[in-house]
Amino acid sequence: MNSPIAPQNQVSSRRRFKASEISEHLDVNMIAQVCLGISLSGYCGLLANVFSMQSKSFPKLLEALDMGNTEVINEYAHAFKGETMSLGLLSLAELAMTCERKGIEFTAAECGSAAVHLRETWETVNALCLRMGYIVK
Repeated sequence: MNSPIAPQNQVSSRRRFKASEISEHLDVNMIAQVCLGISLSGYCGLLANVFSMQSKSFPKLLEALDMGNTEVINEYAHAFKGETMSLGLLSLAELAMTCERKGIEFTAAECGSAAVHLRETWETVNALCLRMGYIVK
């Protein structure tokens, strides 16, 4: 089985991003609403919890995909979707939504493909959040 994600120290905040990637991966309106409610510092703390995997929803979803356990993909995807959507992590929330809606019908190959795409997107969003200063190494 693959490691759930690349270790935190391997994710580079120095990756170059295009401005268009911000709206592809982050819902800045949602982020602003959260920051207005709990402050930027509070938002950063919530993100740190997500990216340190304290909530366990991401690794559980990846494990289900890696194992082809379609019976639980919906449950774990739903939890991950709620977490990522409420924090404005748009591209991760969209992938979680796809897994939630269609995961029960995934073939083994589709599970594998979804896991790869989820890992890649996780790393991209993590690097973007580091670059934007929302999380600190």
